[in-house]
Amino acid sequence: MLKLFSVKNYKNFKEEIIFDFSKTHNYDFNNDCLKDGFVNKAIIYGYNGVGKSNLGRAIFNIVGHITDKRTDVLEESNNKAFLNIDSDEKFASFNYVFKFNNDEVVYKYSKTENKILISENLSINDNIILSYDNGNENIIIKLDGAEHLNRSGIKNNKTSLVRYVERNAILNPSENRDIFNKFLNFVNRMLMFWDTKERNYIGYFNGEDDLIDNIIRNEHLNDFKKFLDEAEFKFNLKTEKQVDGRNELFFAGKNNKIPFMRNASSGTRSLTLLYYWLQSFRFKQDNPPSLIFIDEFDAFYHAELARFVIKELKKNNCQVIVTTHDTYLLTHKLLRPDCCFLMRNDKIISLTDATKRQIYENDDVEMMYRAGLFDGQW
Repeated sequence: MLKLFSVKNYKNFKEEIIFDFSKTHNYDFNNDCLKDGFVNKAIIYGYNGVGKSNLGRAIFNIVGHITDKRTDVLEESNNKAFLNIDSDEKFASFNYVFKFNNDEVVYKYSKTENKILISENLSINDNIILSYDNGNENIIIKLDGAEHLNRSGIKNNKTSLVRYVERNAILNPSENRDIFNKFLNFVNRMLMFWDTKERNYIGYFNGEDDLIDNIIRNEHLNDFKKFLDEAEFKFNLKTEKQVDGRNELFFAGKNNKIPFMRNASSGTRSLTLLYYWLQSFRFKQDNPPSLIFIDEFDAFYHAELARFVIKELKKNNCQVIVTTHDTYLLTHKLLRPDCCFLMRNDKIISLTDATKRQIYENDDVEMMYRAGLFDGQW
């Protein structure tokens, strides 16, 4: 899982911002928000414009960097859209720390643009495995089976060394190979999504699919109806096969029917999109997403529905990060203080670390927030 992420000189992050999932505390409630001692379910609260969306884009930059999964929404029109406009530095720096059981993978790289690589370094348990610096063209490859790769394929500023090794080497069995493959597998299964109209997403797979047709085609319609019913959306629904072979869903009345997605509320469409992605957890346990980032997940939800969605996300084993503006979700009924993060400019900090006051299970955290008790430490 992701243990730590930091980025510098990317979009609005002029200074380094560090998102640390390892700084947990000794609470004895909502332990299902942790996994192996790290934050596994996180909510980020922040005002408009502090960079919550850009943080997600920064975390998922790695997906386009070393995989073939969809990342077209990350494409920047020019260098000025990629680097911080106030910084004198010429490149953005990305740093990822992953934890797989007792093994740690640290992956760092720098870019001047989204596809222009300057340097790259991958280490496993503090040992450098892959390293490339365009400044001195020094290339290090210490994976058994990849040492004799043609280095000239790297020196074009656009090829990730990690990606080059994965595509061109048959690695010999070794502990480092197994850890390297776990790292690649995790990144290949990362997923970020938002926007019910455009259905924008990054990672996990490629292509487009009709939400409703996919749900019906996979024989998940009854489960989808149950999901809506649990969310207090009690509809009479009917399906029909269209002339183009696509399955269509309708609101069914006594004397008429109307198309579901074209007439559903924004909240209902948002729930449908969420369910579309949650199918991978509910029915595909062999290859679910490794990390999900949902930007402004509750943009179309009332407060109780937002709480329902958090509870549904907590049922899944993967790492989840959601962003919100709603302080109503600051409650111990959902998460722990060390899993709730505040974000301002170039800093992100948990509620626990944002105050000197001890936070207890029965505390009204939203009231504490409104009283300004989390304003003084940063």
